[in-house]
Amino acid sequence: QKCENTPDNKFISSNGKRCLTECSPDYEIINQNKCIAVCEGTFPYIVDEDHKCLDSCKKYGYYNFGDNLECVSSCVDITYPYKYEINNIKKCTDKCGADLPYTDDISKECVARCPADRPYALPPENICSVKCNEQYPYIYDGKCVNVCPSSPSPYISGDLTECVSDCTGSYPYISADGKKCVTECLGTEYLKLNDKQCSDKCVYPY
Repeated sequence: QKCENTPDNKFISSNGKRCLTECSPDYEIINQNKCIAVCEGTFPYIVDEDHKCLDSCKKYGYYNFGDNLECVSSCVDITYPYKYEINNIKKCTDKCGADLPYTDDISKECVARCPADRPYALPPENICSVKCNEQYPYIYDGKCVNVCPSSPSPYISGDLTECVSDCTGSYPYISADGKKCVTECLGTEYLKLNDKQCSDKCVYPY
């Protein structure tokens, strides 16, 4: 059915059987002059201020990644505050994804790598930070972690700031628990022969 574009016959009802002067509250979204409840199909995006469905948000910039894909000029919604831009996709999201996993909380952008002035990714949202905190105190591969991985950097550095692959310099030995780099073994510990590992007891063949 096609309705004449006059004040009395402007929109088509959701069932396609009537011409309306305006859409009802339950079907207030307009797709090609038809009153519908949700934008979908080849016109999945909505412009909230005039309730129209579009096939793209290019004219507006971004879309909110929610139940209704709302076209917006900037990401200001507190539910979807972060800008995610990749492969010509520009959306507002509540969390950053695998392709852009880190969150720049100042520019409100999802980024592939944290900026130099805030180089460390702080869990659980991977927010770019100047330093790690007490809950995630160690630096590993640009991320703040609470436990160093078993490989390739299993040891906590002597200054207790990062995960390292080997104990060297001022902290050349490995603590008896195998977790930290230390300057020397404790008075009650032994240094395994031809090894850097401290031990609380001597084991054959040492």
